[in-house]
Amino acid sequence: MQRYQNDGAQIPNSIRFELAKVLVQESEYRDAASLINDLVTDSTTPKQMRRLQLYLLAKSYDRMREYDLAFDAATEANSIDQLEFHPKQYEAQVSTLIDQWSEDRIPLFPVSNCDDELPVFIAGMPRSGTSLIDQLIDAHPLASGVGELSTIEHFAQRLSAAYNPDHPPPHCFGHMNRFRWSKAANEYIKTIRSQSPDESIRVVNKALGNNKLVGLLACLFPKTRVIHALRDPRDVAISCYMGGFNNSIHPWTTQISWVHTAWKQSQRMMDHWKRVLKIPILDVQNEHLVSNPQTVAREIIEFLGLEWSNECMDFHRSKSTVRTLSYDQVNKPIYTSSVSRYLNYEHRLTNP
Repeated sequence: MQRYQNDGAQIPNSIRFELAKVLVQESEYRDAASLINDLVTDSTTPKQMRRLQLYLLAKSYDRMREYDLAFDAATEANSIDQLEFHPKQYEAQVSTLIDQWSEDRIPLFPVSNCDDELPVFIAGMPRSGTSLIDQLIDAHPLASGVGELSTIEHFAQRLSAAYNPDHPPPHCFGHMNRFRWSKAANEYIKTIRSQSPDESIRVVNKALGNNKLVGLLACLFPKTRVIHALRDPRDVAISCYMGGFNNSIHPWTTQISWVHTAWKQSQRMMDHWKRVLKIPILDVQNEHLVSNPQTVAREIIEFLGLEWSNECMDFHRSKSTVRTLSYDQVNKPIYTSSVSRYLNYEHRLTNP
């Protein structure tokens, strides 16, 4: 324990937790696990801090190939203040969204006057390679990323508050008329320009809720492009379950079967958007991207209407900041060890 002492006084737990994160970053997983195990036994630790400690413990055990211990740590973390998720209710909500944004109704919705090709959106389930795609694009000299910018989600919430299903479109949106849609679109363009290098002609947003908003994105930005990130649902389930998402926003991440439900509904939404919208949507399968990165990366850059740049393959050398759960993965060259990760936990999966 001398390593964690300072002039005879024990380092505060908050600092020890930061040290544990550094140890994980430096691949000293056994030392990290030992330190975190000391922390989680402290009965004075607030629940939410203990939850974060357990997720880091799960990551440490996973890297040590102690898969049962990793799964148990994640399960304990997910049980803390776990919110109920109702699969049937979620499916009904997706059905309502699809009905509201049907092929015959969408042409009657407002369309903004924004004709800018700048905005690009990544949609799909979290832990499906969205951060990797984002960083590949961000490394291009004429492109950049703004992370999980939630501006459009906030506008969608305002639309939802004004929506009246008893009125036909476009009157169902009440005071949220075409002028307001155009204003929202142009303000978004202004925001992403201010957050991007001057030379950027494509700016990508990978907000987690984009899969629900593709119809709205098509109306706000008629010249946008959407990239649909795909990954084996079993790998998505394990990665979400052990990832440490915000339970209050994504309660479905705390049970394997719930992640499976969310994955199916995400696929259902994206299939609908591809069927009814005119904007280009590119499917990018994570397994193909990591096994054949040069080819798939070129397809992504070509889809964006850009010339290929070898800098895209050096994305891990980028100085851009990744503020998601994938931060320690996209700062490395592309690797394939995450493919079929679920096999390490197959005996623990209840709904593969």
